[in-house]
Amino acid sequence: MNLDVVLDHFAEVVESNPIHTEAAMCDLIAQAFRDTVPLDPHQVVREYPLDGKRVDIWVAAHACAVEAKFHREVRSGVNRPLTMQFGQLLADIRRLAGATAARQRALVLITDASGTTHLENKALLPTSTTVKTLGPKHIATLPDSARRPVEFEGPWIPVRVTRVWKRRVRGTGQAFAWEIEPIGDI
Repeated sequence: MNLDVVLDHFAEVVESNPIHTEAAMCDLIAQAFRDTVPLDPHQVVREYPLDGKRVDIWVAAHACAVEAKFHREVRSGVNRPLTMQFGQLLADIRRLAGATAARQRALVLITDASGTTHLENKALLPTSTTVKTLGPKHIATLPDSARRPVEFEGPWIPVRVTRVWKRRVRGTGQAFAWEIEPIGDI
């Protein structure tokens, strides 16, 4: 299944209907699947139980699991916990890697400029079209606030992370999508 088509449609909808919550983001991604992929609308399920965890979106006909994150600036002016949010992204990757029933796994993020800079500075998730491999040694070196959410999901499963989509979303920020592929030991 081509995620580009689904996510391009999602981005177009977001530009005319800005989102303010992660739940709204998930609802719009799920609707984008329903609008662009020929399948029974009931095949797209939110908060689907899979391998003892819940994934944000499950597209049953394609065995596709999607996790979504919406990071925005804190309007009160308080510093955002960027390192902790980065750990939550990695925890979603771990959850996707453990979804054994999934044939396709994707993580979608919308973030602002400071979130994009943080991603680029961490250099673990590709923000260009490169591919990165993440193993337990990468997780072990993270600060506690980033490592704890990952460890909560269970032992790290080595993965290949490929950035498959990137788009500027007017009024919301930068959007990224990565495909997650569990691999053997590294």
